[in-house]
Amino acid sequence: MAGIRIGCQTITWLSDPRWQEDVQDLLDQVAVAQYAGVETGPEVARSYEHMTEEFEVMLAARGLSLAAIFFATPLCDPARSALEVEEATRIAEFARSAGARALVVGGGLPQPGRNFVLDFRTMTETLNEIGSRCQRIGVSLAFHPYHGSLLGDRQQLGRFMDETDAETVFLAPDIGHLVRMGCGYKEVLTTYFPRIRHVHLKDILANGAWTPLGFGLCDFSWIMRHLEDNGYDGWAVVDEESLLGDQTPLELVGLDRSFLRNIGF
Repeated sequence: MAGIRIGCQTITWLSDPRWQEDVQDLLDQVAVAQYAGVETGPEVARSYEHMTEEFEVMLAARGLSLAAIFFATPLCDPARSALEVEEATRIAEFARSAGARALVVGGGLPQPGRNFVLDFRTMTETLNEIGSRCQRIGVSLAFHPYHGSLLGDRQQLGRFMDETDAETVFLAPDIGHLVRMGCGYKEVLTTYFPRIRHVHLKDILANGAWTPLGFGLCDFSWIMRHLEDNGYDGWAVVDEESLLGDQTPLELVGLDRSFLRNIGF
C-alpha cells in the first residue's frame, strides 16, 4: 500500500439512535461518502470471525478495505489481563485475515482508589504481550491515547512510550485527544513518527467540544503534509464524534471527506 489512505471510523453511527445496527447499511454509507476504508469495533470481528470471506466480499463489493479494528478494554486490572490478551489476539487474527494491518487498542482507565503506578505497569505489560502476539500474527498493535486515561498528559505519554516495547507497541495518535491532553500534536507527531502506525483525525474547539474537520483548532494541512513528507503509508481515519444535531452520520463524515479532499487528500 503506497501513500496515505483515508478511512472512516464507525463510531459516528453508534452515537445515532436512528441507526438500526445494520452492518451492510453502514458499509454502504461509508462507501457513499467516498472513503477508501472502514475502521470498525470488535463487534464486527465477533460477528464475522468464522465468516471472514463473506465480510471481505461485503467490503470488496463497495470498493472498501478494512483499515483496522478498534478494541477498547480497561488494561489496568491484573485479574483481566490474560483474558484481554486472548480477546485481542482473536480480534487481531480476524483483522489480519480480513486485510487490515493494525489492531488499534484504547484503554487505561484510571480507577478510584487504585494504585496509579501499579495500574500503569499492568497496562504497559499487557500491551507488550498483545504487541508481541500481534507481531506474530502480522499486524501492528497501535495504541490510542486519550484524554481521561492514565496517559492524561504529555509526561505520561512519554513514560508510556519509554516503558513499552518499541518493536511491538506502536502509536495511533488521535489529533483531537492530543489537544485535550494538553499535548502539542505537531511535537508528538514529529517525536514519535517512527512508531506511528495509524492516525485518527478529529478536530476540537477551544471549549473542548468535538467539531467536524476544519472547524476547530487543528491544522490538518500541516498534519497530512507532515505524514506524507515523512513517508507515512498507513491509514488516516476520520473519527467523527461531533454532536449530531439535525445532521446524519453520513452528512458529518461527508463534510470531513470533502474537507480532506479540498486540502489534497
